[in-house]
Amino acid sequence: MIQTIPVANYPDQTFRITLEGVTLSVRVWWSDFDSITAELVGDGIAGQWYLDMASTDGTIVINSMALVTGCDMLEPYAFDGLGGLWLVDDEGKARDPVLDDLGVIHTLYYVPREDRASFNSAVGWTR
Repeated sequence: MIQTIPVANYPDQTFRITLEGVTLSVRVWWSDFDSITAELVGDGIAGQWYLDMASTDGTIVINSMALVTGCDMLEPYAFDGLGGLWLVDDEGKARDPVLDDLGVIHTLYYVPREDRASFNSAVGWTR
């Protein structure tokens, strides 16, 4: 069953969540771009949302993963035991979230490993 990850547009949030029986500590945070990065990115967005995940014993699972739309963000990490992580623009515009959008018009979903292949195929995501 696809699970919504409870994120908000608060710029630094930490919570625990259980995904397929694995309890994780999650930090979601906003970082402003410096002027050079803002110019290189060139899309007018002032920064980026990031996600950290750690096991309950403090072992880092994911460190500073940028939250972006249009892909299974956990695929490159090949973390055994977890499925996929998708950020969806609820307005269907496939934009990455700005500071005020996360949890408002952008929803973060966890897709269980048994549903990962069919979900990825349904949204047109292939390796």
